[in-house]
Amino acid sequence: MKIDEAKNKFLTFCQIEKGLTSITIEDYRLDFLNYEKCFPEIKSVEDISIDDLSNFVIFLSLNGLKTTSIRRKLSTIKSFYSFLEEENLASNIVDKDVSVQKIAKNLPKFLTKNEIQKLLNATKKGDEDVFAYAVLNLLFSSGIRVSELVNLKLKNFKIEEKLLMVTGKGIKDRYVPLRDEAIFAINDYLKKVRNLIPRPLIDKEILFLNKNGRKYNRNSIYYLVRKYASIANIQKEISPHVLRHTFATVLINNGASVRHVQEMLGHKNVSTTEIYTHVDTNRILSTYDLYWDDN
Repeated sequence: MKIDEAKNKFLTFCQIEKGLTSITIEDYRLDFLNYEKCFPEIKSVEDISIDDLSNFVIFLSLNGLKTTSIRRKLSTIKSFYSFLEEENLASNIVDKDVSVQKIAKNLPKFLTKNEIQKLLNATKKGDEDVFAYAVLNLLFSSGIRVSELVNLKLKNFKIEEKLLMVTGKGIKDRYVPLRDEAIFAINDYLKKVRNLIPRPLIDKEILFLNKNGRKYNRNSIYYLVRKYASIANIQKEISPHVLRHTFATVLINNGASVRHVQEMLGHKNVSTTEIYTHVDTNRILSTYDLYWDDN
């Protein structure tokens, strides 16, 4: 049976047999729109899987819905799946142990594209803000760890190749693509801030230096991220690691391969990266700029 036919059969049952109001039926129809966006590949009842309910919760969480809304929408789809089982149209498709709270808790925290823009817009003109803009831009567009950021050297910044060489855990080097905006931000910082720091520089090889010519510590970067998140009025607990999560989540959910993201994040085991896969890892990202699209 085609999925649309099955959904109409369920809605008719809810309206006639269960006597649900037209308002409730309309809510169910809206819930099915979310369902269709989450599972465009489901064309018939035979395509349904027992993993669908968990994946549906993840999809809704990734799109920023509140727990109450997720629970209600999950209830709709769960009732639909139960109906299919009762009508012998499908079997073993209802995951009775699916938990909205448990799934949402285990998902990495990340920012939406709008929140990223608000965070960057919070950096205004001025020396400190030029530095902040460069740091924030680099964190969310490269996915590097805060410990890697404070130890970046000038030689790691490959302008012509549009690459950043990162020395991660285990002193292993990896290369991460740099967007034009990130390159501009770093060049702007070098020109307006770093080059004006009084000499001699204590840590002259390091990319980001404070006014005393020393490299920043991790706590300084944590403070900077939280400061500008507050200025941007972002109602989330934000840290540099959240920007790393954002980088990975955005790429995975726009089709990047897990292996590709694993390499850019510097994860030793692919299982660590797979937490970002959430729902869809079937599409392949043809270019790094597919999501960021500087134009």
